[in-house]
Amino acid sequence: MLDVNEVRRKYPHPKSVTNPDSRLEDYCVLGAVLKFLFDEEMYGFPCPAVAAAHLQIPEAMALLIAHANDSEDFEKAWTILGGELKRAEAAAEEREEVLV
Repeated sequence: MLDVNEVRRKYPHPKSVTNPDSRLEDYCVLGAVLKFLFDEEMYGFPCPAVAAAHLQIPEAMALLIAHANDSEDFEKAWTILGGELKRAEAAAEEREEVLV
């Protein structure tokens, strides 16, 4: 299981895409988890639909995470992300049980 706290330790300073000081190497909460999972060089401000597909979470929840992030409520964004990743993992485990 992906531990959101591990991601937070590696990427401790997310930024809002609307922050005028954002640089190419910066990232939002969704960008941090995608960088952690897939590629350090990945763009740090992914489209919520793309992030949702990669993380196997509902697009509406990715939009909610992005909104919290862009409102600079990073704690809320991390909390929502953690809950969605747990739900996605539980759903994957349930699908595996059905196949067995």
